[in-house]
Amino acid sequence: NDRYGHDVGNQAIVAVARRLVEDLRGADFAARFGGDEFVVLLPHQTPREALALSERLLGALRSVRLGCAADERSSPPGLTVSIGIAGHWEDSPKSGAEELLHASDAALYEAKRRGRDQAVVYEDALEARGRVEYHA
Repeated sequence: NDRYGHDVGNQAIVAVARRLVEDLRGADFAARFGGDEFVVLLPHQTPREALALSERLLGALRSVRLGCAADERSSPPGLTVSIGIAGHWEDSPKSGAEELLHASDAALYEAKRRGRDQAVVYEDALEARGRVEYHA
C-alpha cells in the first residue's frame, strides 16, 4: 500500500485469496484475519506438511504480477509473503485457539526477521532461538 497504493494492495489480497482457494483441500479453511493477514487451518496435516504447502504457495505467488502503472519500471515485482506455521500435536500441544494463533504469529515474525518471503515452523523458530518461548 505504501509503495504502490491501495489498489495494488487490494489486488495482492485477491491474488493470495484466489491461490488459497486453488491449493486448499475441501476440509481446509482460510479466512482473511485482518489487513493483509490470512489464517489457514489445515486439519490432519502436520506442520511439515503445512510447510510443503506453504513453499508451493510462496513459489506460485512470486510469479504473480499486479498492474499499477503504465510505466513498467514502476510495476511491483511478484508477490512475496511471510508465513508462520504452528500445529497442535502430541509433541507440541496447544491449550486452545489463542495459543495456536500466538505460536503461528511468533513463527511469522521469525520469518520476517529472517528476511521475509519464507515460511517458518514455530518449533523450528524455538530451536533457532534456543528454545526460548515467544511472548506477546
